[in-house]
Amino acid sequence: MQPCPNGKYSNNGAATCISCTTGSYSNAADGPTECLTCDAGTSCGEEATQMEVCLAGSFSGAGSASCTTCLEGTHSSADESAACVTCNAGKFCPQGATEMETCQPGKYSNNAAGTCISCSAGSYSNTAGGASECTTCDAGKFCPEESTSMQPCPNGKYSNNGAATCISCTAGSYSNAADGPTECLTCDAGTSCGEEATQMEVCLAGSFSGAGSA
Repeated sequence: MQPCPNGKYSNNGAATCISCTTGSYSNAADGPTECLTCDAGTSCGEEATQMEVCLAGSFSGAGSASCTTCLEGTHSSADESAACVTCNAGKFCPQGATEMETCQPGKYSNNAAGTCISCSAGSYSNTAGGASECTTCDAGKFCPEESTSMQPCPNGKYSNNGAATCISCTAGSYSNAADGPTECLTCDAGTSCGEEATQMEVCLAGSFSGAGSA
């Protein structure tokens, strides 16, 4: 009797040995009598003599012929993984990721993201550990695209909530606020205000003006 080589097997009374199919293997010193199913987290090609471990960033179910790369938005951090884990909000996982990466300030992500999304104009993000959403800019502030913080509007301008830029005060009005103006105020009678005025200019003796004069 000749022993079957590893990667094959035979039953009683066999004239030839039978190859192990993909997803199974055999390894016995005195000739294998069966092929064993490969464990989850490993792979076995045809006539395999041992299980091949799936590396981090990939996975397999039991009886797999090959390891599968983790899809975008998932990751596996350990070798011999049976499944990939969904990426958390505020993180991102490219295809084949071995760990979650944190979204940078000015960006955000939902669950199972392959990439981070830039905050749109009028919003911002600056969350330690990655943002799951962007925050709307307050009135009196402005936020260009991918902002990491709110910037106050300069005096002579103003903004509403969710502004990407500040709006100039028109002639006849002014604005002046330490933390960013939310509106332009009409100039008093007896004063004047040019475009983007930061204060009222008093009309001198011998001149006059109505309210809201430029």
